[in-house]
Amino acid sequence: MSESDWESLHPRDAAGILRSLDAPWWIAGGWSLDLFLGRQLRPHKDLDVAVLRRDQRRIFDALSDWELAVPHDGALDAWDGSPLRDDRHGIWARPRGAERWQFELVLDEADGETWQYRRDARVRRPLASLGAVRGGLAPEIALLYKAREPGHEADWDAVLPRLDEPACAWLAEAVATAHPESPYVERF
Repeated sequence: MSESDWESLHPRDAAGILRSLDAPWWIAGGWSLDLFLGRQLRPHKDLDVAVLRRDQRRIFDALSDWELAVPHDGALDAWDGSPLRDDRHGIWARPRGAERWQFELVLDEADGETWQYRRDARVRRPLASLGAVRGGLAPEIALLYKAREPGHEADWDAVLPRLDEPACAWLAEAVATAHPESPYVERF
């Protein structure tokens, strides 16, 4: 699996593709940060769309004309809509018969109306605070997912100064809780 396996889509493409999905979703990853900033920081190899794990069946039904696969351990398994194991967090999607994958659905956890960080369930917040449904994921959540390892300095440099005080305070606490070894923990 390499970058050449992907056809890079723009976030505006997601609205058309996911028009029949009767469940909340958000543009995630680097594109969500670009939407927050109002400019593209760098080229993106793929488009990530955050969805709630509990909506898996709705996702499968809405993308019935698409080929869907679950990546793990360097392999891809076709997805038949069955509930995914808790250690599976992504679903790759491409039109049936296409050579390249077009976007990845990333599964987020929720307990009722509360979002839970899948890497550490102690980090939580109301679903309503994730950002506008069908818009960009809140930038502090996108940065939290980028907090585990180095290599995302440009994202942190561009976004962290633009966060308001409550978002920055939440992110500082979330990183300290879930990733105290993070190379970004000293930025707060």
